[in-house]
Amino acid sequence: VPKFDPKEIREGIFLGSGGFCTVTEVSKVTILDEQSDCDGSSQGYGDRPVRGISRLNSSMLVQNRDFISTNFLRNGQARYAIKKLTSGLYKQSEDHFMAGVLDLAMEVKFLAVLQHPHIIKMRAVSSTHPCSVDFFLVLDRLYETLTDRLASWKKQ
Repeated sequence: VPKFDPKEIREGIFLGSGGFCTVTEVSKVTILDEQSDCDGSSQGYGDRPVRGISRLNSSMLVQNRDFISTNFLRNGQARYAIKKLTSGLYKQSEDHFMAGVLDLAMEVKFLAVLQHPHIIKMRAVSSTHPCSVDFFLVLDRLYETLTDRLASWKKQ
């Protein structure tokens, strides 16, 4: 999974929050230095190399740092969202902060191995330590809520 320094990701508008985390749009990605991706390759679909896409295994494709930094917008809209611990969470209590860190770490662990069309994809993580207040995940940006999607499925 590609890693980004917090200085490489510019946050955009606020999208939502939960018990421990806040989600915002990714408004810009600027690579400050060249880091290698998970396998350093740019292999894509079958025999055809695709710049910025790596094959993690036989069925899982990974967007690398180059792809993410040059394609952070899709049709003029944010393609990715950043999820991180809510600012000031560490001030509430050490137990609450550690619960948030563990919750985010478990999400990283699950999203790193799950691949399903109805489960959001984790595209990158922070290069900081997972217990840092600066740790984050880069996810696909969703433009509808689960309630909206269920309603559209119901109409079909």
